[in-house]
Amino acid sequence: DLLQNHIRHFYFLTIPDFVRGPDIPPFTPRYEVDYRLSKSESEQIYENYMESIRMSRAAHDMVTIFGGRIPHNHGILAGGATVTPNGDNIRMFLSMLSRVRNFIENKMMSDMEKVATTYDDYYKIGIGTGNLMAYGMFPHPDKKDDFYFKPGIIIDKKREKLDAKVITEHVKHSWYEAAPPLHPEKGETEPDTDKKEAYSWVKAPRYKGHSVESGPLARLTLSGDYKGGYGTMDRIAARVMEAKIVSQMMKEWCHELEIGKPVFAPYDMPQDAEGIGMMEAMRGGLGHWMKVRAGRITHYQIITPSAWNCSPRDDQGRRGPVEEALVGTPIEDFDQPIEVGRVARSFDPCLACAAHMIDMKGREKYIEIL
Repeated sequence: DLLQNHIRHFYFLTIPDFVRGPDIPPFTPRYEVDYRLSKSESEQIYENYMESIRMSRAAHDMVTIFGGRIPHNHGILAGGATVTPNGDNIRMFLSMLSRVRNFIENKMMSDMEKVATTYDDYYKIGIGTGNLMAYGMFPHPDKKDDFYFKPGIIIDKKREKLDAKVITEHVKHSWYEAAPPLHPEKGETEPDTDKKEAYSWVKAPRYKGHSVESGPLARLTLSGDYKGGYGTMDRIAARVMEAKIVSQMMKEWCHELEIGKPVFAPYDMPQDAEGIGMMEAMRGGLGHWMKVRAGRITHYQIITPSAWNCSPRDDQGRRGPVEEALVGTPIEDFDQPIEVGRVARSFDPCLACAAHMIDMKGREKYIEIL
């Protein structure tokens, strides 16, 4: 799932911002400013764009081999899996992985490097807060509490151990009933559409009161796999690099599967319990907080990666990572603000509810997302 997401983000959401496409839909209409690559370079990248459709589909299909279906796969569940590895499905998975991995290493990486070299000024544009956070990704099977992508946080250039107890959610500028900053174990989500200071349906998660960025750039920086900066092009490069790294890991993990071994560990669901689930999704840190009483869920709060990245101002007026990254972004043509899209989309935002935009005259324009 990570591979299909990263392939699609790079080719479908990033490339059209930097590379002029064919003069046909869906590549038109478009902004007509700041396309720097030659016609032949652009044509080559769009040949790879077309191939990326097949490769992202292949990565999607790979999920079904062990997940049963996609989206909303039912094969992976609490306690293990319902699909038993065997020689046939392992070979099928490895064959598809080989094609996807070859595409990432030989075409996607090359296209990313070409765009990054041509638009190297974007390493300095869209820098954001400079604070990074990761929950840890891909637990190590033989080392307790160890991950292939390390957990941690960087605040004001200082690395710290992650402490889930200091996470709070602010709602001063969100369309929810007024409340002080609360830990998600105590938080509530009650809409208030008439709130005067609100301008977003996203809450403002904060770590020790700080606005922090989550995602591939944070993961690779905290793990030492990326040693660049925090700009727009750094996010794009880190995401493509992560796809390459994970595709290599997946081959090793497939060879570690043991045919005939148990794939599910039975367990008893407690009648009264509290639980926390914190993991890295494709776009960054994902947290679930739950309480169960008399066998029923009585409290459930989620903080998504895009809530961290796309959060509005908090109670102290501090901007979210995307907001901060947009401050100071140079715009060549206010009627064609392609630079704004480049910076915002580098975070791979996923806003399921709605989107709002404000033009230079201060008027709000609402775009319905279907």
